[in-house]
Amino acid sequence: MDFTPSCNSPDSNDIPNSPDVDPALGETGGSEGLQKIDGESQLDWDSIIVSDVLDDEGRVQVPCENEIYFNLGLNKEDEAANNRFSGSGTNCHAQGSLDTDNEDHHADQPCQDYIPDEKRVVYNRMNPSMQPGCLFPNMKEFRIAMRQYAIKHEFELGIEVTSTTRYVGYCKGGDCPWRIYAREEKKGLPTIVVAVLDDVHTCTSSGRRGTTRPTCGWVAFHAKPLLMKKPQMGGKELQQTLQTTHNVTIGYDTVWKGKEKALRELYGSWEESFQLLYSWKEAVIAVMPDSVIEIDVILEDGKYYFSRFFCAFGPCISGFRDGCRPYLSVDSTALNGRWNEHLASATGVDGHNWMYPVCFGFFQAETVDNWIWFMKQLKKVVGDMTLLAICSDAQKGLMHAVNEVFPYAERRECFRHLMGNYVKHHAGSEHMYPAARAYRRDVFEHHVTKVRNVHKIAEYLDQHHKFLWYRSGFNKDIKCDYITNNMAEVYNNWVKDHKDLPVCDLAEKIREMTMGLFHRRRRIGHKLHGIILPSALAILKARTRGLGHLSIVKCDNYMAEVRDSTNCMTKHVVNAELKQCSCEEWQHTGKPCQHGLALIIAQDSRDVGMENFVDDYYSTERFKIAYSRRVEPIGDRSFWPSVDFASGVFAPIARRGLGRQRKNRIKSCLEGRSARKKSTNENEKTKKRLKRQYTCPNCGELGHRQSSYKCPLNGTKKRKRKPRMNTTKNWIPKELRTSSQNVPEQPDVAEEITEQELEDPQPETEQLGLALFQPLGAQITEQEADEPAQQAPPASPPPTRKWLVKKITPKKRLRISAQKKQY
Repeated sequence: MDFTPSCNSPDSNDIPNSPDVDPALGETGGSEGLQKIDGESQLDWDSIIVSDVLDDEGRVQVPCENEIYFNLGLNKEDEAANNRFSGSGTNCHAQGSLDTDNEDHHADQPCQDYIPDEKRVVYNRMNPSMQPGCLFPNMKEFRIAMRQYAIKHEFELGIEVTSTTRYVGYCKGGDCPWRIYAREEKKGLPTIVVAVLDDVHTCTSSGRRGTTRPTCGWVAFHAKPLLMKKPQMGGKELQQTLQTTHNVTIGYDTVWKGKEKALRELYGSWEESFQLLYSWKEAVIAVMPDSVIEIDVILEDGKYYFSRFFCAFGPCISGFRDGCRPYLSVDSTALNGRWNEHLASATGVDGHNWMYPVCFGFFQAETVDNWIWFMKQLKKVVGDMTLLAICSDAQKGLMHAVNEVFPYAERRECFRHLMGNYVKHHAGSEHMYPAARAYRRDVFEHHVTKVRNVHKIAEYLDQHHKFLWYRSGFNKDIKCDYITNNMAEVYNNWVKDHKDLPVCDLAEKIREMTMGLFHRRRRIGHKLHGIILPSALAILKARTRGLGHLSIVKCDNYMAEVRDSTNCMTKHVVNAELKQCSCEEWQHTGKPCQHGLALIIAQDSRDVGMENFVDDYYSTERFKIAYSRRVEPIGDRSFWPSVDFASGVFAPIARRGLGRQRKNRIKSCLEGRSARKKSTNENEKTKKRLKRQYTCPNCGELGHRQSSYKCPLNGTKKRKRKPRMNTTKNWIPKELRTSSQNVPEQPDVAEEITEQELEDPQPETEQLGLALFQPLGAQITEQEADEPAQQAPPASPPPTRKWLVKKITPKKRLRISAQKKQY
């Protein structure tokens, strides 16, 4: 099971791969499956063939949001609305014609609100003209237009004079005569007019050279529309886009500085974003008074610094209480901007098993104090609910906060995080997964007993994982059997592309995304009819096929024994009236298990209402209530009210570490590695990455090699090395010698050479030194050793007396002795 849900997951909101073939609902024809109900076209869910798209436990999944949106025909309504909007501009003429025969038609004299001295300067920003007489609004826009003109005409622009009133430019291409002169149109007015242009070039094109023509101001000017559409665009992608669009070479540093300048012009500075949160809060409260928005500050050295933030919109609060299951998934994710802290969130789950945003917040670190403050604000949102389950990743600060603020709630722990820590310390996880997925308590005890028999595992689970991580311990009334915290991971993936925005703009972006999400799902709700969600019923009907291995023995119409023919020992008791089965899956999920479905379809009546056997949490009415209210729109920051206290709040005290900040989350050992980008060259062979850890041969542990300092057997002592074979000193290696029978045994040099001989060496000492330093491959015999040094071959004259004495030192003596013993 993937840590982050994929397209086939019921939690996913990904777009289907093909609009003509639905991977979960089979073949659809857009409007072919629609039928008329009360004069309105509705989708005939019974006419849709559901394919067997299974989850990790073999159950058929609920279709994702975009699949239902397409099948209901809402995408065609959007296309029709866009076509009407785009075509409305061509039909903006008045209805009817003017009656020219009416003698009073000259009575209405037109009145124009026009001032003769007022000028509106308009020019082509992508291809500006620099002919004499052309006007520009101000000097700043003229400089940008001049850069664009130089890039368009492929020459390198030089600036001789520039100020707020005049501009003189020239071409840097050798002796090129091109020049331009511009000045203010009238004294005191910002309008700039081109006065003189010598439009003659004798230079070559500079389009292929990296020059100083594109400045960071030019990059910022052209990057703003791109960043408005895609705020997460990186520097490399922006560089390639600008170079392709304008046929120019731009340095990466120029692109990066221009991008920072464009973001600052679009969203303001980071310091101002913390102050703008107060104005944003007042603007949201004005349109949604029941929203819960809190901003906390700290006082240090007489100044107020931003500390943490919490927000829950009113429609999300009421929708969660009345339309969702009492289940919350809590987690946090690191922000990527200059304030590199954490975005915390609490998400619920609706009838379609879709992620339901409840609240979010910002704080500096995942400390106990910050999590307690976040949980206290969350308690204001959910109130004193008698039935509530909170799932987390068992982070220490979060666990303590849940225990303190929600002592009555059912505290669950993500099994995925548990196993990520478990495999680091213990082996034998084959019984952990069946124990966590088992609905029955006896099955859980069977597997967990085998787990606890392993040494120290029982102590580890009792000490570090005290929350519920197994289904058999969940409250059956909650009707949510999730053992992972994937719902929070879906929310983190939902906001992933906007985590580098300033905090105020990030909060506004989340409000905008929530507003669109509610509108989209409210439209889906308007198309749904019936007691239970049609998609849930379609999945249950699809699961009724392939149950031939189950045999039924009835004792009543809605009560029977169901035996599995594949295992004669498996038999379950089903009570359809009470919505119960002895396997306990029906009680935990609220939807019939395979044993219950076998009994339901075995009834005498062919038209058995499946709606009577599904829990109310999956009802159409609850889904409509969850998204019934609108997340109200607000204007831009110019419409937000001003708050006096906000001007005295400073940005939080910096805690950012050194180095470039990471944007991608570090995956655990159980998640695998990120997919590598495919090379554009099909013939290029890419190197395969090793996905295993190296095992130390000394200690047997993972993660280091034999010579690493991490090996506990190495310690801090220096590793002993073998004596080095210095063949440059003419020592005879063992493999180059002849058999040991032909080589006579040599005397032990370390024992025979004394200090007195070193001071006054004799001829025998000299002869022995020569014997030790014969050329490679030479055979030393007693006769050769007795010969005087003068009979040596002329090619290799004997070394001098000083050289022999210098080489035979105590250190050298020990080395010679060790070498002799080795060979």
